[in-house]
Amino acid sequence: MSYISAKEVKEKRKQKKGVFMGMEFKEINREACSLISEQVVEELKNLEKKYGIKFEAAGGNFTKTNYTMKLSASIVESGKVLTRESEAFKKNAHLYGFKSTDLGRQFLKNNTIYKITGLNTRGRKFKILGERMLDGVAMKFTVDSVLSALKG
Repeated sequence: MSYISAKEVKEKRKQKKGVFMGMEFKEINREACSLISEQVVEELKNLEKKYGIKFEAAGGNFTKTNYTMKLSASIVESGKVLTRESEAFKKNAHLYGFKSTDLGRQFLKNNTIYKITGLNTRGRKFKILGERMLDGVAMKFTVDSVLSALKG
């Protein structure tokens, strides 16, 4: 069995190569963790279809020789993933001046369209989670900025 270095991991990721058949890691680093997480989630695609669940890598901890991966599983209902944050928004929207039906609602901010995707109840300032419609990038917003954008 041959070993793969961190530099080789970066190169393989750039090339979008699949599983490294017959390769072993010399040490675990950030790139290796990212690669492992991506491949684990990819391998779970059959279970997603079978059970109607969406799996996501949710971070983890690593040392040079160990990686503890966190994995989240969310129910998919009517084509929408029911995340912890989306459920928190539905449950607590009224506390922040929103309606539970505002989840998924689009708003315009700085000439860009965003969609409300959830609520970060632990966030101090940026409690509203959103998605930039142009490219699907996750964003965070203050409650006031989203409320004013929805009104205006």
